[in-house]
Amino acid sequence: MVTRRLAAGVGAAATVLALLTGCAGQGSLPVGPGPERSAPAPPSSRSSDIDLSAVERYAREHFPGVFAGIAVEAGGVVAVYRVPPAPEFDRAVGQELGPTPFVLRDAARSERELQSITRQVLDDAGYWRSQGIEIHGAGPDFVNGVVQVMTPRPDAAAGPLRARYGDVIVVREGIMAFVGPGG
Repeated sequence: MVTRRLAAGVGAAATVLALLTGCAGQGSLPVGPGPERSAPAPPSSRSSDIDLSAVERYAREHFPGVFAGIAVEAGGVVAVYRVPPAPEFDRAVGQELGPTPFVLRDAARSERELQSITRQVLDDAGYWRSQGIEIHGAGPDFVNGVVQVMTPRPDAAAGPLRARYGDVIVVREGIMAFVGPGG
């Protein structure tokens, strides 16, 4: 059974990324005893009694092609993002979370896919530098199903980056300190 406390580390980092990017309410399936929410917020007492990092570890290990991420939304409701359809995953997460209020949210891409693309972009930074494009950071955004790439000149970088990696890439100006779990 999952330890009943909110873990720091990966779970908190995923929540911070969700807070920064916003949480779309589309594709949501309310499950469990709690109400559906659409905007992530810092954990409340209702979500602080569960170890979300343990739930994340379980989901990554058993459902790597489905699991996208976890965020804590307004009111302390846990939002679990997964690539649908995923009935076995949905049941397993419900068992792991027990009475904790949660919702299931559809994701465009799994965490594994977003991490792979993130690594590819970062591994290609030398190539991009030789093309006049500085990559200052990259990281998965599981809420929106994209990889955010940070650069000082997003207008010049967007076309070449999207041509190479596809529409999974969103180019922003700046520096990203968070690369993501396992990155």
